[in-house]
Amino acid sequence: LKSGTHDKSFYATMWDHIRNTGSWQGEIWNKRKNGETYPQYILIASVRDEKGQTTHYVASITDISAYKASEEKIRQLAFYDSLTKLPNRRLFLDHLEKSIREAEHKKQLGIVLCIDLDNFKALNDTEGHETGDRLLQQVAARLLDCAGANHMIARLGSDEFVLLLDQSVSETEAIQHAEMTAKCILQALSQPYFFEKSEYRSSASIGISLFGLQAHENVQDPIKRADIAMSEAKNYGRNTYRFFDPLIQSQVQERAEIDAGLRQALEKNQLVLYYQPQVNHVQQMTGVEALLRWQHPTKGLILPARFIPVAEENGFIIPLGKWVLESACQQLSEWAKHPKTAQLSMAVNVSASQFGRDEFVQDVIEILERTQAPAHLLKLELTESALVMRVEDIVEKMMVLKRYGVMFSLDDFGTGYSSLTYLKRIP
Repeated sequence: LKSGTHDKSFYATMWDHIRNTGSWQGEIWNKRKNGETYPQYILIASVRDEKGQTTHYVASITDISAYKASEEKIRQLAFYDSLTKLPNRRLFLDHLEKSIREAEHKKQLGIVLCIDLDNFKALNDTEGHETGDRLLQQVAARLLDCAGANHMIARLGSDEFVLLLDQSVSETEAIQHAEMTAKCILQALSQPYFFEKSEYRSSASIGISLFGLQAHENVQDPIKRADIAMSEAKNYGRNTYRFFDPLIQSQVQERAEIDAGLRQALEKNQLVLYYQPQVNHVQQMTGVEALLRWQHPTKGLILPARFIPVAEENGFIIPLGKWVLESACQQLSEWAKHPKTAQLSMAVNVSASQFGRDEFVQDVIEILERTQAPAHLLKLELTESALVMRVEDIVEKMMVLKRYGVMFSLDDFGTGYSSLTYLKRIP
């Protein structure tokens, strides 16, 4: 009987049942002579003599391969789309309902993305339904690549697909996860599709809805909201995504505008530094801290809390940080020429991304030499997140710059990762 499919405990349980009751019946996997495994339905019964002693066993064995194949075919027809082999609406709704209940129980947020191809009807009308079907199959494959193994992608009908993402613990995390996935999908679906004699380009519109924010949600509600948001994406110009929640959408829109505008801000001299005085215990001014602001031509003064997180995400924090350091050192150099300001120190915030770069020390030294700023009046302020790297690397960078005269301070200590023991190890 052993096919390698069942473990020892399975057979032990089966024979215990036979000894105790005289019989056992059920499905089991067996192996053919050619090594192929296949399902059987087996009835095993013990035969006893007049004294009640088991003399032998008889078994009735039925090959149920055809039955299992038919059962699987019925399941595929019931729960999967025959064209794309993706789950259908029925199976998706089953999973979504479980996910909604789980989100309510765990106080987490789930995400639904409704994806609709742009101008799919035109392809069907011009190239025929067979070409349209091949496009849908390629779309399904690309969506699976974007979704990954842990998420569920289904075809609701025609050219409409829906994706259920894993739950997130916070709204911010859920929004970022949804955005990252939506961007991946838009990028994947905009690549050319190749058919036997032609090449086709397409795009998609995506609507995004969060669930878990309301108690006792109906299983259809997240899909309806995502569908409304998808229509908004179509109206906005297609090949984009939209959130159902207007507040979330406005936040996403603002982040996108900041992302696009930051580089122009640097090029068009819209960034400015303000200098906040630092005083000692007798209220004498001893230095300043350089504070970055964005003087936007239409939005007015934008505080760093609104654009620094975006710069951290898109990598622009590196050139931005270098600009701040160079501008501050230029000002420090100017002040050094005047007796009243010659002794003022300059504190400059350094991001974790900036400090973590191998070129950071060389960048600082080159800026100091280029601007002729007095190094002993420059104070680099590090946040705790900048210290989440090998302590040996931190010490090496700090020692080189301290030998050059640069000072260091730790900002917001105690709000992150460090401990006093860790602090003692850095110079």
